[in-house]
Amino acid sequence: MKLRGMIKTIEADRGNGFIQAEDGRKFFFHRSHLEGLDFGKLCPGDEVEFEFDEFRGPTTPKALVATLVRAASH
Repeated sequence: MKLRGMIKTIEADRGNGFIQAEDGRKFFFHRSHLEGLDFGKLCPGDEVEFEFDEFRGPTTPKALVATLVRAASH
């Protein structure tokens, strides 16, 4: 399933962050799941499209593949 959302937080030292989906859900992502994106250039506010597996267990859902839709205005 694909969703759109916005990068909410980046934890550069850990190589991960969180995406806030348009429907309000929060998704964890890891830099290894970015497709054609430079993790070091991602910023909170960037809009992304991502896939996820809703059957991965009771923890925070995980974004499986994320691609940049629109960079945040800086």
